[in-house]
Amino acid sequence: MNSLVQHRGLHRAETNFGLVQIYRGWRALLGSAAILFVCVPALAATAPALGTTSTYAVVSSTFLNDGNPTNITGDVCTSTMGGSAAPVASIAGAYTTGSCNGAHATMGTDFTAALATLNGAGQGCINVNALTGGDSGTLNTVVVPGGTPAGTFPPGCYAVIGAMSIAAGSVTLSGPGVYIFKSTGTLDTATGTSVAVSGGACEADVFWAPNGSTTLATTSSFKGNILDGIANAITVGTTTSIVGRLLSFGGVVTTDTDTISLPTCVTAQAPSSRLVNLSTRGQVQTGDSVMIGGFVIGGSTPKKVLIRAVGPNLANFGVSDVLLDPALQLYSGQNVLVSNDDWGSAANAADIQASTLAPSDAKEAAILTTLNPGAYTAMVNGVGGTSGVAIVEVFELDTPENPLLNISTRGQVQTGDKVLIGGFIIQGNSPQTVLIRVGGPTLTNYGVPGVLANPRLDLFSGQTNIASNDDWPSAANAAQIQATGLAPANALESAILISLQPGAYTAIMSGADGGTGVGIVEVFAQ
Repeated sequence: MNSLVQHRGLHRAETNFGLVQIYRGWRALLGSAAILFVCVPALAATAPALGTTSTYAVVSSTFLNDGNPTNITGDVCTSTMGGSAAPVASIAGAYTTGSCNGAHATMGTDFTAALATLNGAGQGCINVNALTGGDSGTLNTVVVPGGTPAGTFPPGCYAVIGAMSIAAGSVTLSGPGVYIFKSTGTLDTATGTSVAVSGGACEADVFWAPNGSTTLATTSSFKGNILDGIANAITVGTTTSIVGRLLSFGGVVTTDTDTISLPTCVTAQAPSSRLVNLSTRGQVQTGDSVMIGGFVIGGSTPKKVLIRAVGPNLANFGVSDVLLDPALQLYSGQNVLVSNDDWGSAANAADIQASTLAPSDAKEAAILTTLNPGAYTAMVNGVGGTSGVAIVEVFELDTPENPLLNISTRGQVQTGDKVLIGGFIIQGNSPQTVLIRVGGPTLTNYGVPGVLANPRLDLFSGQTNIASNDDWPSAANAAQIQATGLAPANALESAILISLQPGAYTAIMSGADGGTGVGIVEVFAQ
């Protein structure tokens, strides 16, 4: 297989992989909805395209300004203007009512599309309620591992079940990237509170998406774009400063002696859809049957990654015969760059803990390192020659513009719970075409013994089987698979070429005839 390179008698697929939801086993287990969820880092959130609303500081059905006038830098579109101080004191932009020069209908479409992106399955949001240990959505009290003190957030997507609030002090958004805060309830801030940006964060890249009304209290300072649900109200207290947008298409925006300014900083480049966050679960044995994952770092600058090997924690999700003490080695070529057995023993264990991705069991292994662009191999084995089921994972912790490429993992394919299971997430705001292939017979060309003679591939979205293949030439689009240059070299190997919406997917590799052996599962973005 053309992505394989020989490595100490084993084989490496120059592919990338990270983390997703992993299913416990084959079809019967999928039917029982036995899913293993592991936290996804809140990095590389996808910004929505604001379209025709991008030049507007205020979009609403009704705009009320009470008390003293409000100063606005940016366009205003509203069907009705009212309030005791209407019109506002100064609008440094176009002020239109009714159809807003014919743009109103288009803005509604763009607003709805932006909300759909913010609430899309591919965002991979961190559950804020889980971070607070309960039902609290009070952002200023949240401690994000790696973000200190309380109320400091790195780029990413944060979801609140219920109301979202800033009750006191400030919330700081630190570092360049996209920030998304969304809730199933309201958004409220207390008097004198603030949202601050630092370390290269840009107000234009901050998005607030409550599913209820928004109330910003008096004398507060707020950063970012509020996209309140259709017909929800946004109310701003007296003498509040906002750098961002108040977008409540179909709702009421109320201000009073406030200042609203469009962001002037340069926004982060909206990423195209791509593969992220993939891991593979399978049986780890000894010799040629250890688990091997390969990935390539693209771009031209170094990238920080966290690689981990998980075994004992799988037992908490009903997986049997887990690898009790996994060890992890990271290779470049045939050179071992770093090894770990028991993540807490790592010299940078504190940094691993701060990443929010530290394994939950002390016997599990993790490596946090910065790597130059190129190809790498992560190898998982059992300490003392032990065997069992494990997961190998790679996470990107920075520079999402330097993608991980060509996902692949090689391991032992057995039956039942011990088939080879890979998951991946497509992140972005448009469909992504991928080629997924599973190989076995071709591995014999590289000296691998005991290969899976006839691999089968099934692709799932949730619990729905969306595509299957046994023998790639039998696929309806076999000619297109051949044209990619990535068709399997053996007719008994399987492949699926498909266009997928952003979201999480699971690929299951098994023996078509119930057979077992060493196999490789790979995912390529097209």
